[in-house]
Amino acid sequence: MGTPNQEGQDAQSCAQRLCDFLRAIQPHCPAGTLWHFLGPEDALTRVPTDADSLRLNALSPGNGDSRGVAPQARYPAVGFSVLFMTAKRGGASLIVSLGQGDEGTHNHLRLSFPFNGEAAQLWSEPTRVEALFTTCIHFWQADGATVDHTDIRDEDVGHPQPVYWFVHERAWQQPLPPLPAGVQVKPLEEGAGQYIITTPDRYNRLIDAHREASEAVKCILQQAQLYPPSAHFL
Repeated sequence: MGTPNQEGQDAQSCAQRLCDFLRAIQPHCPAGTLWHFLGPEDALTRVPTDADSLRLNALSPGNGDSRGVAPQARYPAVGFSVLFMTAKRGGASLIVSLGQGDEGTHNHLRLSFPFNGEAAQLWSEPTRVEALFTTCIHFWQADGATVDHTDIRDEDVGHPQPVYWFVHERAWQQPLPPLPAGVQVKPLEEGAGQYIITTPDRYNRLIDAHREASEAVKCILQQAQLYPPSAHFL
């Protein structure tokens, strides 16, 4: 996620972007999805739909200051963050940090799906995942993005960007090396590069073919010196 200037973005701009982002992804979320944040006494509270209310109630300065900052407040070294969720337990969650401007800082987003039950099946439906993935990339102009598994420990040194199901790197503007049969490479609009889908099915690390495909893609990108050094964004 890029930041337009070294001073970072002010609180009001960040709040407005978050409101716009929730609207952008809503068509791709399961029907009836409602986002909440933890309000006073950790009460589950609906995320406001207007930027003023979101800034005052849900946007947290990255340095630990209290919520409710002024519209023009900026924190270029640490930015702001939010935690949204669909339920306290067993739901989807969305963590976004944004508004940073200092060199070497990284704005990022992580959307986590439910782990079990019907909700897990709904959120991880392949066409839905692809729509959410590409929408996030376009909205935030992401430098890189990936759909990974938080229960897998990647042993590679340096915490490289994981390759499991979907992976994108804005630097991939040229054709990628030949990839294994069944692996798809798709273009993004507006010169945003390409993304890889290792399997058209819902990725399952317990299926040998899925795991072998992702490992093969990872090795090919490493050999071609196209493997990103770290996870940027999703």
